[in-house]
Amino acid sequence: MLRHGQCCHEGERDELKELTQHGHKQAEDTARFISQLFAAGKLPSKRALLHSTSRRARETAAKLPVHVQDLEVWNADLLRETDPTNKPFRAEDVFNRLFVTPEASDSDTLVIVAHNNIILYMLMRAAGVPIERAAQAWTLFHLRHASITRVDVSSLGTKKVVSIGASAHIADTAITWKNVTGADMSAWKGGGPERHKFGGRMLVLVRQAGGQGSGAEISQQIQSVADHVKSLSGYMMSGKAVVASTSSAQSTAAALAGKFKAVPQLFPDSIAEHPEAGFLQFFQAPEEGSRDTVIIVAEDGIKSTPYAVGILQ
Repeated sequence: MLRHGQCCHEGERDELKELTQHGHKQAEDTARFISQLFAAGKLPSKRALLHSTSRRARETAAKLPVHVQDLEVWNADLLRETDPTNKPFRAEDVFNRLFVTPEASDSDTLVIVAHNNIILYMLMRAAGVPIERAAQAWTLFHLRHASITRVDVSSLGTKKVVSIGASAHIADTAITWKNVTGADMSAWKGGGPERHKFGGRMLVLVRQAGGQGSGAEISQQIQSVADHVKSLSGYMMSGKAVVASTSSAQSTAAALAGKFKAVPQLFPDSIAEHPEAGFLQFFQAPEEGSRDTVIIVAEDGIKSTPYAVGILQ
């Protein structure tokens, strides 16, 4: 599921909002990245594209067939933006239509280009959140433009959330999360996107690097995640950071701590049985009027895939 690229609006109807210059760049980067996933065999080769009929979604979706060959393309008004809190049954209808259990012999990829709210509602439902809670819980998340949220559905009907709002494939200079009110003036303001760092405390949750690769490959993973998280301090989060990790994630934590000139803190081994202790320690507001970052590095018990980064604000 892809959120559309950044758009701008000047009072026109919602479905007429068009992409900004950065929105087009984001969509292009994401289309190219998805093409690479198919080429590397990381997605089932049988594929189709389904997009919202809103202009910003159409313009985002149009980049995909340029890079991904043999892609069936469909569109649906039902995927237009909605408010799942006030219209939960419409959002639930979309979820039920799209998250259908495949046949045991079937394997395919459906790329959906839609909008922040409806994607987050479907994510909540795929994660097993009941309808009445999903209609509220989606508001706790926010997706970056042209980011990828992936859910795998097995032939048994089980759903596995693989990624939420992944956007590391988009250049830092083009990353945005808010749409533009008024005309797109970025070209007249030095070319950079309009964005401001979040206030308060930001929690960055990092899955430790590892897997079945060689030592050199794991070292590259560690360096990549450290560089990526550090880059976020340039435009999204505070550079004042605390780094904490479990004992098995110390190598990744050390690289991150080095980027922020911090001394990594080590969770006791009991944190695996009592994770609430970590929540109570760090998921708190900073001092009034201040802004900081807490980076937590830990394992999740699955060692066959590389690191992942999640951000909470």
